[in-house]
Amino acid sequence: MNIRNRVILLAALTLLASTNLSAPSSAQKGETAALSAKINELSRAGKYSEALSLAQGQLQMLEKKYGPVNRDVAGALNNLAEIYGHQGNDVEAEPLLKRAIAILDKAVGLDSSEAAPELNNLAALYQRQERYAEAEPLFKRALAIREKALGRDHPDLGQSLNNLATLYEKQGRHGDSEPLFKRALAIYEKAAGPQHPAVATLLNNLGQVDKVQSRYAEAEPLIKRSLTIREKVLGPDHPDVARSLNNLADLYERQARYAGPCRCISGLWRSANARSAPIILIRRHR
Repeated sequence: MNIRNRVILLAALTLLASTNLSAPSSAQKGETAALSAKINELSRAGKYSEALSLAQGQLQMLEKKYGPVNRDVAGALNNLAEIYGHQGNDVEAEPLLKRAIAILDKAVGLDSSEAAPELNNLAALYQRQERYAEAEPLFKRALAIREKALGRDHPDLGQSLNNLATLYEKQGRHGDSEPLFKRALAIYEKAAGPQHPAVATLLNNLGQVDKVQSRYAEAEPLIKRSLTIREKVLGPDHPDVARSLNNLADLYERQARYAGPCRCISGLWRSANARSAPIILIRRHR
């Protein structure tokens, strides 16, 4: 096989920020919270049209009931912005998040833990657009708020640590990202147990940090453990399993261990066929 034209499999983004795990506003209660939960459930299921319709209706209802400056209105704005973000419509999402943050600033102050999800989601939007200088202070502020309000072992703090670490890793700042990923992993293992999908995500991310620095012996057990957890908890046909298989194949390919990528490709093929989704082939040129 020609080294310059080896074919590898690209399944999806390898580093997963937690906005890929973003949360609704913590201010909402009762019927409003129940509707927000329904909106988020639809969004997680990829039913964005249904979620968008509910989120738009929720915002209109709450604005009519409470006026434009209200904590529940801020939560509804966050819900709507999150759906637009999932649809790749950051142009619509950004002003909604900025408005939500402005409302919370007036209502409870931006040092409140209620503001952390909105700060996190705006930072994630900037990260998607590679506006890293704008994303970093927002991720840091959300992290500081959560550490002060929730304590050092809360899963939401782990989420913020992973977010900031992912931002650093996207910029090649491995020395900054690695300790944050490790701290987040310790939090999730303690809070949710060693078999939780969030643990698998953190293991994957740490494996990626090692892999891109050619620390292959350290990377392999992390990526393999991530794959094992995902296969057991999520099932062999889940997209996250395909991500782990892709990462492991890339690790083997970097070491010219070609039997390994063949086994991973077989697993990716089964996973993609089960989802009726295409596998994208790309060429790496060196």
